[in-house]
Amino acid sequence: MTDRERQEPGEGSARSEHFGEEFLGVLLDQGHELPPHQLGPLVARQVGRLDGRETSLFLQDYGQVWLVPLPGDGLAAGEPQPIDGSDVGRAFREARPVEVPQADGVRIYLPLLDGGDQVGVMAVTLDRIHDDERRLLRRLASLVADMLVTKHGYTDLFFRLRRREPMFMDRAVAEQFGPDHFVTAQMMRLNTATGRLQWVNAGHPAPVLIRGHRVVRRLEGPTTLPVGFGGHEPRISEVALTPGDRMLCFTDGLIEERDVGGEEFGEEQLIGWVNRLEPAAQQIRTVARSLSHTLQRARGGITTDDATLLLTEWRGSATDDLALPE
Repeated sequence: MTDRERQEPGEGSARSEHFGEEFLGVLLDQGHELPPHQLGPLVARQVGRLDGRETSLFLQDYGQVWLVPLPGDGLAAGEPQPIDGSDVGRAFREARPVEVPQADGVRIYLPLLDGGDQVGVMAVTLDRIHDDERRLLRRLASLVADMLVTKHGYTDLFFRLRRREPMFMDRAVAEQFGPDHFVTAQMMRLNTATGRLQWVNAGHPAPVLIRGHRVVRRLEGPTTLPVGFGGHEPRISEVALTPGDRMLCFTDGLIEERDVGGEEFGEEQLIGWVNRLEPAAQQIRTVARSLSHTLQRARGGITTDDATLLLTEWRGSATDDLALPE
């Protein structure tokens, strides 16, 4: 008799999705492709299913003085709150939930913890709170903290929110490392709703634009001095993307290395490999991995300088309406 035949009647129902699993599962199911600016609205909608309201997500500023509310549809707007001397700050400092009775219910502040990293605080108001809600909200806060940390690497939304003071790069590099040191960089800003791509190039080779699985142009524009050398205000270049466009950024170490024949690898050989690999590997992660491994083999496995590539894709504008299961 098989395990399935030994199963008692009704035993399979224990595997059905109950409210708590489905409540957190919505974030897990949608989170891996969710644009960063839609995370807050999704959290607010989920909290609403617990009859919660006035949901806020506070992030610590880089000066470690303020907790700054994340903007977004469905999130309660407000002023930054001091870490010292506020209820939300107490939850952050003590790394534990804080419940504050109010005339219309109770305000609960839950720390957003990712291992030893204190990301911020989630705040929710409910008419009343029981242990079931406490458990779900604690787990929700843990999941939100992980998602914030993960998505921080793919957007400057959280960085700009946490930056309460100017952070000029030239001065920081020059003051810390002296006049003989510099940093090359490329900085890009992509409007995910419109496909408008802006970039500044500070000493790197021009990125390339891939459309229809072929390199169609170099994204050339005015270059600025590497970071640390000062100079004039950088000039911003821009281009309008179409859905499915990909941008490949790379450091000069990738093309200045020698191939197995002893010749400089060069941009033309790089572009040739991109055109060969793109049609065969549709998924962007597969293309990036295959390109990295192929280029390493073409260089004889030798890397004597920084050899970095970044492949980005714009899939088109995403709807702001997030469908939640009934």
